[in-house]
Amino acid sequence: MEITNFLKLLHRQRYILIVVPVIAIVITFFLTRNLPNEYTSKAQVATGLVDQSAQILNSRIIDQESRIIQEFQNLIQIMQSKRIMDQISYELILHDLTSNQPYKSPSKKVKELNASARAHAIDVFRQKLLSKAPLSLFVADEKGLSEVIESMGYDMEELSKNLRIYRLNSSDFIQVEFNCQDPLMSAFVVNKLCTEFIDYYTKLVKENQLKAVSFLDSVMLKKYRDLDTQITGLKSYKIQNRVLNLEEQAKQLYAQLGEYETKRQEAEQEIIAKKGAIQQIDAKFNPNDRNYIETILTKVNVQILETKDLINQANNNYFRTGDVRFRKTVDSLKLILTEQIQLISDKYISNPLVTKDALVLEKLKLSIELDLVQNSIESLNKEIDRLNQRFDRLVPHEAVIQGFENNIKVASDEYLEILKKFNQTSLDSKLSIRLRQMENAMPGTLQPSKKMLLVIIAGIVTFVFCVVVLFVLFYLDDTIKSMKDLANATQLPVLGNIDLLPGKSVNLAGIWRGDRSPENSLLRDQIRAARFEIEMELGAGKIALINSIKMNEGKTFFTINLAYAFLAAGKRVAVIDGNFSNPAITKFATNKIYIEDVFTGRVPLHKSSDNNVDVFCNKGSDTSILEIAKEADIVQAFDLLKQEYDIILIEACGLFELNRSKEWTLFVDKVFTVFQANQVIQEPKKVHVQYLKDLKIKFGGLVLNKTSVPYKNKGIRSALVNRYKR
Repeated sequence: MEITNFLKLLHRQRYILIVVPVIAIVITFFLTRNLPNEYTSKAQVATGLVDQSAQILNSRIIDQESRIIQEFQNLIQIMQSKRIMDQISYELILHDLTSNQPYKSPSKKVKELNASARAHAIDVFRQKLLSKAPLSLFVADEKGLSEVIESMGYDMEELSKNLRIYRLNSSDFIQVEFNCQDPLMSAFVVNKLCTEFIDYYTKLVKENQLKAVSFLDSVMLKKYRDLDTQITGLKSYKIQNRVLNLEEQAKQLYAQLGEYETKRQEAEQEIIAKKGAIQQIDAKFNPNDRNYIETILTKVNVQILETKDLINQANNNYFRTGDVRFRKTVDSLKLILTEQIQLISDKYISNPLVTKDALVLEKLKLSIELDLVQNSIESLNKEIDRLNQRFDRLVPHEAVIQGFENNIKVASDEYLEILKKFNQTSLDSKLSIRLRQMENAMPGTLQPSKKMLLVIIAGIVTFVFCVVVLFVLFYLDDTIKSMKDLANATQLPVLGNIDLLPGKSVNLAGIWRGDRSPENSLLRDQIRAARFEIEMELGAGKIALINSIKMNEGKTFFTINLAYAFLAAGKRVAVIDGNFSNPAITKFATNKIYIEDVFTGRVPLHKSSDNNVDVFCNKGSDTSILEIAKEADIVQAFDLLKQEYDIILIEACGLFELNRSKEWTLFVDKVFTVFQANQVIQEPKKVHVQYLKDLKIKFGGLVLNKTSVPYKNKGIRSALVNRYKR
């Protein structure tokens, strides 16, 4: 519904929507017809960020797409930076100051420069161009020169308006475009911008690379010194602690310990075996034989024991030092021991009565061997203890040496990493920069005229602007335009609406006497619909009071038309002009009967004989109904009127004269209020709306008058009332 109302508003304001854009189009046409032509020059700069051929000597892997996009953005920002744009400004202003064919006509500030000032400006601009320095606005002289550049439109802000720098799709190229009124200037700006950018970027990258090489060189030397310090410390520690090859020495000690452990186990097994054999031999001898043998062999045994002691000493020396000479000594002593044992067997020392000489000799041999083995175990244990002590002394060396080796590994890795970066950076610094201008800009090509586009845009923009303004006004408009708006705003029943008729004057008699114009036909239908609703509200009652909230809302027009409508329906109608402040109905009456005379009984009630509408006028004095006659007399007069008429319509004053309207409500059956459309119910009117609500069942409803949106359908009647009732 709101959209429909808005569209209807646009339809009503269609002339504004047409005239305003047309005016804007005409104005734009005259303003743009003399616009100068524009020329565009283009150039391309290859970056080498994506092109594989530019990275043959570079071992760096191609960056990811996000990294590439970031690098492109950095390059574009550098090209658009003030440092680069200042160089272009200097080049342009120097060209115009020194050339006979400047790109632009001299500005007012340029014309004000005399010969010396012009020469000074040229010197300063050249100096700034060579030093690539900006003009300082803190210096008065340079600030004035900056204003000269701005007056010619060569400053950064003006140049940036016509400059476009962007990556060409997803390629390796940056596109540079510039628009201006001079084709040579457009090519000059593009080529100079590319040249200055490449020179500046090349210098910047080279400086950074040299700084990086110098820094990495110093770091590399420091890492090398750290590595050398660790290596020297390890070497000194090994020399001081006589550690040649700790790992090899540990292996040898492990091998020797294993060997001696094996020998000790073999000796222990041999001791157990020999002790068992001796016990077996002892079991075969009785005590007497044993005493005899020991007595005879005492001297020989002493010699054998001495030889065995010598053998044990030689064995101990051999196991302790590993000297081969001690081993030879042991072998010689064993030969001597064998001869001594054979000497015992040569003598007749056995008891002739006993035949066990062989067992005695075997036992003696086993005893000697057992003693030798037992002595060797003691030597083995000492040697194992000595090897363990040597191994224990190696453990602290292992910890220290391992610490040195770890430090050497870390320092070596750091040194190799820095060395790799140093070599890569050195290689990059010796390679040429990948940036290069692939296409030189040619004198700009003429661009299609934008005059027609601007004219069309002007028309579209003004049309949209008008629509937006109308929408804002429509959105902020709180005026009552329809019965639905009135019902929502007042929360009171609405009986119907009356459209605003065109023209300044209305022929009321012609409306009800066969005038078939569309406006009058619709008006008659609307009055008939209101008549029906008023009859439904009155029921058995006959007196209807018609008022309004303020003056000039059309209650007189509605009352007279309603009277005609009741008359057309065959009703006997009495119209009473109860508006003492503005007796408009009285002015239209021909046969004037005044209510002041009727209600006081001075004039008897007179009924017209031709059954027309009877009008009861008032004298227009500053009075009220209760001031004219007593309430009982008024009631009696109305009882007589009810007998003579089918419907009595009373037009009262507006509710702003609340006391006068309120007095009329004492004698009527229903109150009907006429409300003029296209007004807002503000705070003063809300008081009167509340008064109507307080009437409750005595209030019949509202009639919306002077609506500007007619209803097409004629069957309003009860359907509309039900729809717009509370």
